[in-house]
Amino acid sequence: MRLTQTERTIELKHRDANRSYGSRPSIELALHHEGVIGLGEASPLPGYSPDTLDDVRDALVAIESALGEIPFGPPAHDPRPALRAIAALAPGSPAARFAVQCAWLDARAQLLKRPFHLTLPGPRFAAKHVPTTAMVRSLTEAERARERGVQRLKVKIFDDDFSLAHAIRARAPEIPLRLDANGALTLSPEEVASITDTLGPCVIEEPYAQARACPFPLALDESLITTREEQERLAGFADMLILKPTTLGLLRCAELAEAHPHVVLTHTFEGPIARAAIAELALAISAMAVSLGALPDSVIVKAFADVGVVGTIGYHGLGLQRELDG
Repeated sequence: MRLTQTERTIELKHRDANRSYGSRPSIELALHHEGVIGLGEASPLPGYSPDTLDDVRDALVAIESALGEIPFGPPAHDPRPALRAIAALAPGSPAARFAVQCAWLDARAQLLKRPFHLTLPGPRFAAKHVPTTAMVRSLTEAERARERGVQRLKVKIFDDDFSLAHAIRARAPEIPLRLDANGALTLSPEEVASITDTLGPCVIEEPYAQARACPFPLALDESLITTREEQERLAGFADMLILKPTTLGLLRCAELAEAHPHVVLTHTFEGPIARAAIAELALAISAMAVSLGALPDSVIVKAFADVGVVGTIGYHGLGLQRELDG
């Protein structure tokens, strides 16, 4: 069992209420074992992720020397002890942990000749379809998304301005809205509650800089990058958890989903390997929705429907086709 690495650049131009994000380097990982190649990706997001690409490089050196001692096991073998063992090898780099766990699981699923999501921890029966959430920046984008059949929309809130959410609601009275303030709201909880009362089905994601119980539907995202004990406390009053497997970990996301009825999986603007793994985890845990964003046309990814992720049996592992250097 050996690891090879390929450095790539993720093209990105994105802004939220607090910062702008540009292009950044990433590491694509290939785990070679018994004729198969499992793929993983480490793409820490500067300003959001708790680690850097240098942390990833250091962690991968330590991981590779011990990885061969972690057996794949038979089909009925529970992968959770192995995932915990991998996590213990990379305590300072969530991105490295995710990449190696992903590559290990991808290789294992290929050897078992099963789709990635059917080898993950989760409910006894994985979902056959998980709807996607589309982030929109204008009413035109929202209408185009609805024309494609998208059933959930996300809107960024800047400067306490809910006008786009109101405009969408006027055209689409029933579509669920996720309104992401990135902790920057200055309105009082009571003022926000009066707004959500007029908006119908919606949830406010990360309204304030400090997470707290609120008198309106509340979703938590970056607040969950904390200790397990604090995650459980926050989950106790949140109406929805927005889980990022690349920072929280594949296994931890599965555990939180098991304990909370409303979870959405999403990304931190990684490349296609990480997003494919996020889609597979969404199927495995029967998430209520998944946000994947756009995937590059140059990468062939198995059936991501525009309006959802479809679980099929016509592929093994992640089902990705990718030429990796080395």
